[in-house]
Amino acid sequence: MSIAEWYKTATSGLAKYQQEEITKEEVKYQEERKVIMTKIKDQINELETKFKTSGKLQFLEFVYKNYPPKNKKHKLAEIPYIPELQQIKKFYQKVVVHYHPDKVDIKKHGMEWKVLSEEIVKILTRQYEHYKGF
Repeated sequence: MSIAEWYKTATSGLAKYQQEEITKEEVKYQEERKVIMTKIKDQINELETKFKTSGKLQFLEFVYKNYPPKNKKHKLAEIPYIPELQQIKKFYQKVVVHYHPDKVDIKKHGMEWKVLSEEIVKILTRQYEHYKGF
């Protein structure tokens, strides 16, 4: 076997191993997430209900009041009485950053907060995408 053939074989084997490990980690995470989703089902339902029944800016206020970001620096900016569409979009962009699950320290805040953050961001992203269309 030539060096080039060996390298291709080794590279292919390594890529296969890495993909298997990623798949195992993803399956493990999804199993953990499923258990947590069952535990926080009421919170998710409350968020979805509030989102559907309140004004969108009132929804942001609700989220910050009831599920404040773990980073104390992340605060909801003052909402003008009659905000323009651009201001609303900016509010949603900031909020998504404040709750983004990639920013969650699982060791410090727990897996439950990460999953809840994922769900909050899903709701916020749906609304932001709606506003983006305007």
